[in-house]
Amino acid sequence: MVRPEIRKFARVLWLAWCVAGCAPLLPGEGVYSPPVAAGARLEVHRQIPIRAGYARVHLQHGEPVSHLEMDQYAPQCSFVVDVPRREEQFVQPGEYRVIRVRQEDTGIVRRAPVLVASTAARSGWDDGGEILLATLVKMDLEGPQPDVRSLQCSGPFASPANVLPPSPEDINGALGDYASLFTAAPVQ
Repeated sequence: MVRPEIRKFARVLWLAWCVAGCAPLLPGEGVYSPPVAAGARLEVHRQIPIRAGYARVHLQHGEPVSHLEMDQYAPQCSFVVDVPRREEQFVQPGEYRVIRVRQEDTGIVRRAPVLVASTAARSGWDDGGEILLATLVKMDLEGPQPDVRSLQCSGPFASPANVLPPSPEDINGALGDYASLFTAAPVQ
């Protein structure tokens, strides 16, 4: 007679094998494919101010915003420089080339509504809040201003089932008339 633990393990192994059989053999386009590839071009049309003491400037809805003013449910982009300075600095107009692209998910937990004492008995660290994710696309840049290191763009925070990376249109919407991203075909 087969022990119940072995039977359960065999079922789990069989299920994992079935799921793996449904996965594509080669990576392709999809939710987890970056929306921008190395070789894309970024044109900065006008100076973008970076506040004194900061190494990045956030842009959303076509305007610079502070980190605290950002709408977490709308796409945003940030230019990142190598070193914060004591005085205001600028991302200068010019053409930059995207030399490398990385993508990662970042998460937050939206607080749960206040519960009545009789229903608040929970165990563990989870306060019942909803987990929200956003996909961050980091584009390393090469261009006329060497200390401009990268452009980092994030899609809106959403539930794990609905999270998407920012599209090129989302990125250009966040940049407004300060800059334009021109995508390149993915390198094979």
